[in-house]
Amino acid sequence: MTENYSVFSEKHLLKASDFDCFGNLAPRIILELFASAAKNHAEKLGIGFEEMLAKNLLWVILKTKFDIIKNPAKDQIVTVQTWPKKPRRLDFEREYLILSESGEVLIKGSSQWAVIDSNTRRLAKADNVYYKIDEFYSKQNYEEKLLRVEDFIPFGKGKKIKMLRCHLDSNNHVNNAHYADFVLEAINSAEKMNIRQMQIDFHKELLEGDTVEVFYQKDENGILAKGVINDATMFSCRILF
Repeated sequence: MTENYSVFSEKHLLKASDFDCFGNLAPRIILELFASAAKNHAEKLGIGFEEMLAKNLLWVILKTKFDIIKNPAKDQIVTVQTWPKKPRRLDFEREYLILSESGEVLIKGSSQWAVIDSNTRRLAKADNVYYKIDEFYSKQNYEEKLLRVEDFIPFGKGKKIKMLRCHLDSNNHVNNAHYADFVLEAINSAEKMNIRQMQIDFHKELLEGDTVEVFYQKDENGILAKGVINDATMFSCRILF
């Protein structure tokens, strides 16, 4: 029997430290669960960090989005599923589900990736990346493509946050999961936020020592936020309640 490489699953035990003070699974943890599954699936497919770096290539995430259908519980065992969509020329999309033990969908998500040259940090072509996959799993979590988070004109001063070494990942830039914390720290709400959806667009790398100023604006539907350095937008975020 041919092994199915198209869909990857792994289990995680959710700890008390994975939840915020209101009992919600922290957005950073959701992104970490997605990242863990994507990393382990990439290694199974022979396109993990070490294999790509040997070809002077790196995976970088461009956008990520998730919807919380039902908040998981502490000490719950969840299954994280992930699968890549059929790639386009320079565009690689990956889907995610977080499931309860009974198979109920708790969280769904999607992400958009690119491959860059590890030396120049410019976009690179990566031919036949998914050579181990004979047929791609066709399920899509969203009918629409991941659209760009809308921009806004900030007023006043934002929250300044310095990038530390503990924020870095194996690509030596700030790990994507921390961006969710930066946004929530800037909002600094003392009230419970029932987040239904979050999307983050990653425009430019954040590196150790950078100080990003995070601005946000709120309306009845949610929040728009962005991180800025010297008038350059480093990332954008949309939160819907």
